[in-house]
Order: sequence, then structure tokens, then C-alpha cells
Amino acid sequence: METALGVLVGALATILASRYYFLRSVNKSLGVYGLLDSLVFAGIEPEMRKQLHFQFREKDVQELQQLVFLVANDGERAISGVIEPLTLTIPPGTELLDASILHRQPEALQAHRQ
Repeated sequence: METALGVLVGALATILASRYYFLRSVNKSLGVYGLLDSLVFAGIEPEMRKQLHFQFREKDVQELQQLVFLVANDGERAISGVIEPLTLTIPPGTELLDASILHRQPEALQAHRQ
């Protein structure tokens, strides 16, 4: 009886461990994290703000917000064969002044701005 119980518990433990490591091996997960969301003109007294005029590439800037995102593979395996590229949609009435890719790993990773 004890031998049968030992075999059953051993088989169950083997199945559970195999399933856990199999699921880890196929796990792919892409996470997007907001690292910085800064309103550049925040905290300026309204009367002072009315007197300040900012331009960027010959365009008047009313409000300026700096955003930094981290896109990371949270899974155990590399993500490949992507069907469509990752995109960021900005709200209507918002204008993107500049975009930069600060870091990419590995360096050979194809990442583009449009």
C-alpha cells in the first residue's frame, strides 16, 4: 500500500514539475511600463506662466509633457515573428514634438520611429 502511494505521489510530483517548466519555457509576455510622466510647466504660478512663451522648432508650445516608456519582454523566451509592430496612439489634439529610442537590448533589435 505504501509503495503504491509513494509511486502515485512521485508520478503526480513529476507531472506537476514537468508542466511548470514546460509553461515557463513557452511563456512570452510583453510589458509596457511608464517610467516618467512629467508636466514640464507644472508648478509655475499662473500669472508668471502667462508671460512665458515657449517655442520648439518654430511652434508655440502651450503645455509640455515628457513621457518615458519601457517596453520589456517579461517572459522567459525571446519574442519573434511579431505580426504587427507595437504602436503608441496619442489623443486627438495632442502633437508629438519629438520621439527618441533611448536604449535597446540587444543592439541588433529592429526598432523604428515614424
